Amino acid sequence: MEKHYLVVLLLISVFFTSFSSAQSTEPLVRGRTLQKDSLLLDLHMLEKALTEAHPGIYRYNQVEDIRHQFERLRRQVYDGMTEAVFMKQLAKTVVQIKCGHTYLNPWNMPYATRKRLFGGNIYLPIGFEVVDGRFYLTHKAFDEEDFKTGAEILSINGHSTQAIYDSLKTITKRDGNNTSPASQYLSMNNFGVRPWQFFDLYFPLFFPLTAPKYELTYRNYDSDQIHEISIDALSKKQRAEAMEKKYGSNVNGKKRWSLDLSHPNLAIMELNDFAIWNWKGFDQAKWFQQAFDTIQQLGITNLVVDIRSNSGGLTEPKNELISYLTPQKIDCSRAAKTLIRTTQVDSIFKPYVETWVPHIYTGLPAETYEVYKDGFYLLKGDGGCQDILPKEKGFKGKTYFFGGATNVSATFDLLNKAQKFEFGTFIGETTGGNQQGINGGQYLFLTLPYSQIEVDIPLIYYQPSTPRPDAGVQPDVTVKRTQADIAQQRDPHLEYVLKEIGER
Repeated sequence: MEKHYLVVLLLISVFFTSFSSAQSTEPLVRGRTLQKDSLLLDLHMLEKALTEAHPGIYRYNQVEDIRHQFERLRRQVYDGMTEAVFMKQLAKTVVQIKCGHTYLNPWNMPYATRKRLFGGNIYLPIGFEVVDGRFYLTHKAFDEEDFKTGAEILSINGHSTQAIYDSLKTITKRDGNNTSPASQYLSMNNFGVRPWQFFDLYFPLFFPLTAPKYELTYRNYDSDQIHEISIDALSKKQRAEAMEKKYGSNVNGKKRWSLDLSHPNLAIMELNDFAIWNWKGFDQAKWFQQAFDTIQQLGITNLVVDIRSNSGGLTEPKNELISYLTPQKIDCSRAAKTLIRTTQVDSIFKPYVETWVPHIYTGLPAETYEVYKDGFYLLKGDGGCQDILPKEKGFKGKTYFFGGATNVSATFDLLNKAQKFEFGTFIGETTGGNQQGINGGQYLFLTLPYSQIEVDIPLIYYQPSTPRPDAGVQPDVTVKRTQADIAQQRDPHLEYVLKEIGER
């Protein structure tokens, strides 16, 4: 009897060990399992919305290219798939449009969807900067003296960072064939300005986590020794709190705009965001007036405008800033043409779409547009564009802009205008965006009815008045961060300017 009892215990032990082992291979991020019919209906709705309304759908693709992408995805969903897998495959499809304003936007997804996909302990508790496909440590939400700022991260959960970079860069947002933003999108060093970070969203989809743990290998700066470290994954809130406790509130984006006057004859204006509509009580025009009054009163003749972490937002702060810097009127008639692909959106989308232009369902008034070419309509009037007039007491000194791949929208336009109208020197790296024009302005925020995944779809194409290259804005002076800069916490952009103005 005792022998049989021991055998039973052994069998039970083996069963639960096997069961536990099987469980450990289950991805932490799955979401619901979606069936073929539901997924096919979602894909039909998305394809219809994109091909009928998106103004850039065929700018970098032929009709058959887009059709092929959706046919590929339809074949993949025939056996059904989880929300996580569908999101990954949908991102691969949407990125083929080559529009940086068309993407799966977690901000606009229903709360329940966000919670299922991104609500767990899946967050890597470090920050890093990606330079030329290599990952360098910038922040860590824990105490580990051997893991030093500037260390190169070599692998995450057994996957080389090169493999991770090669996989994730295939779905990073881009405009046209300008792929310069890939490294910036994959970096994680700005936890509040970009509260939903690309790596957080897609690493668990491409490289599924089976436990709330990260195993890293790394090599410190100026060392050949490879180290290993095992760290617990955190929730998004836990990581934010840990980072703020360790580095202060600025790391979580609570710092808005700032004016640094600590250097002789140099003002540093850091503008980390133009998406300021939720900044309660903030008056951007008053802020600029006070800042430039201070600069003038102190007799400062050199100004840095640091927009390295600013991906855009509203047009108003951009234009207000320019008005203090430009010595000449910037005529709106010299701006881009405002084109749309449809004057009336099918009402079938109404239950699933939020938009800032609800009258798009009834049709735009005939007097507001005219038939253009290549399937476009030209919006009449200024299309929201305004002349930029120089301030009577504008800044008369030398202006330097710090920018790069993050600048894709309003800040892309700011740097573009700075070069075109010669009111500042652009220091940094090639911007995101595209000189051939970007899409934006007004949107359909489409939540697919069954998967509940949301896709932002812009409605306006801003076409340049003259032919332009398929590229971002090139800097006047190329300055690039290195591992040594990160490890030694140097700012090469600022060092260049200080040397230029003779302060070093």
